[in-house]
Amino acid sequence: MAADLARIDEVPRLKRADITDEIREQVKNFAMAGMTQAQVGEHYGLDQSDVSRWFRKEWNEGTDYCHAKVAGALFTNATESNNVAAQIFWMKARMKWRENHEQQIEVTHRYVVEAPKPVESADEWSERYGVIDVTPNDD
Repeated sequence: MAADLARIDEVPRLKRADITDEIREQVKNFAMAGMTQAQVGEHYGLDQSDVSRWFRKEWNEGTDYCHAKVAGALFTNATESNNVAAQIFWMKARMKWRENHEQQIEVTHRYVVEAPKPVESADEWSERYGVIDVTPNDD
């Protein structure tokens, strides 16, 4: 009895020879509805890889159609409805625009600093920089 119940829940595996134009159209519609290839495979008793190989054209047509519809709606919202969120999304996704709070500063000046020649003696120091009074202050 348990074995009979298990067979009732099993989905018969679709064979490649059994694929009709109607099944191809169903797969295309499933793709347009947002189903995953794994979900479509489960519906027909197939592995995801079988869906990918056997229905590549239909799958691509379905997903491409949906992507185009969404892109068109987004474009309309961004350009005709003045939807700022759609405009920002379009700029980020299509034009690689990024919000960047860092400022880049370009330096155009070049400074050359020469180090003084080493001092050989205290007398040379005094000649060059003057005498430094190091006597303690009696205040």
